[in-house]
Amino acid sequence: SYPHDHLPLIIYIHLYGFAMGDSWISLKWTNGIDGEDGQDGSNGKNGKDGVSCNIIYQDSDSLKIFCGTDTTSFFIGGTETKSSNGTQKILIDKRDGKQYRTISLGKQTWMAENLNYDYNEGSAQSICYEEEGGCEQYGCYYTRAAAVDSAAIFSKNAATCGYDSKCGLNGNSIIRGVRPNGWRLPSTKEWLTLRSIMGTPNMWWSDTNIATSYDSYGFSVIVSGQCTRNGSLGNDFSCHPVLKTTSGGLVQKAYFWSSDEYDYTYAYYWGLSNNYFDWDVSGEMVGRSYKHYALSIRCIKDDE
Repeated sequence: SYPHDHLPLIIYIHLYGFAMGDSWISLKWTNGIDGEDGQDGSNGKNGKDGVSCNIIYQDSDSLKIFCGTDTTSFFIGGTETKSSNGTQKILIDKRDGKQYRTISLGKQTWMAENLNYDYNEGSAQSICYEEEGGCEQYGCYYTRAAAVDSAAIFSKNAATCGYDSKCGLNGNSIIRGVRPNGWRLPSTKEWLTLRSIMGTPNMWWSDTNIATSYDSYGFSVIVSGQCTRNGSLGNDFSCHPVLKTTSGGLVQKAYFWSSDEYDYTYAYYWGLSNNYFDWDVSGEMVGRSYKHYALSIRCIKDDE
């Protein structure tokens, strides 16, 4: 007999009843044919949607991204282009996806285009010049109430600070207003700092209507003028980027809101002309505008 762990592969069976007497035959087992493959299983459930991300702005070193409702910043290496005197990059407004060139001059970073964000909250309004290129060319014009976000849509530090109100806003007030997150309405002091860097008016203009424009810094001021109206209420705005003088000449100006206010009725602006800066307050290159007029906005980046 064989040990069980040494059984041969061929097994002999003793059969009886053959005519020739007893015989031995051998049987060998072989593997059967493989069965058919089973059907594929059903697909699993779809995964959850990922979180969307938005580019907010590009600073001197990197690109800043916000994902979903998370305000954590992610930084990746950015690219830059240089004008002759400054570094230009791109700001993307998270609220509507519009893009703006920015320019870094000295320790300041400015938008190099007029803000074009639609804001209409009651009497706090943004206005488009309906002729020529409209808001795409000139950006929006903003009443004072819209400029400081008096409806407190984005911040509360200038709530109710519109027409016929005085909130004590001065050069030390940080007013985000209608601007993108991380940017603010520049003060008169900050405008004057920029002026000390850029110098004479013809260094600011990029508009082809200004014969002496150089725009060597890339700040790119265009002839946008302002929008005026009769009274503080209603929608009877009259926008006039260019005015004609009685002698037939052209008055070409741009007006930008400052964060500083003067009183219940007026607030300060920074004005630029094809011939001179507007001189109005203490010999500075600033002026006062009715708060119910609508002016352009340039944003300055918050300090980091």
